[in-house]
Amino acid sequence: MNVETLVANIRSDLVQARKERNVLKSQALLILMNAIDNASAIHIPDDTDATELPRRKLSIDDVKEIIKKEISEMQEASAIYKGINAEKTQELKTMIAVLKNQNESV
Repeated sequence: MNVETLVANIRSDLVQARKERNVLKSQALLILMNAIDNASAIHIPDDTDATELPRRKLSIDDVKEIIKKEISEMQEASAIYKGINAEKTQELKTMIAVLKNQNESV
């Protein structure tokens, strides 16, 4: 599987989650898509007038690392909310499961 196919699959899953009105799955996949988009952005020097520059090509390993990072951040947030807000903790656990499923499909 290449990165383009993987990103297309994530986008497809996001569209399906929105159609199903699955808010947590949609949020998790949108967070992941934004993280992938941000990782492919390149720095634009201050002295350039360019408004459009080519994106950095990500590898499958890059995307796996992005997914792992997002899972880790959600796990940290879940640990913070544990004992304070059970509903938010459960929401984060659901979103973590969505991202783990994406990671396993890579």
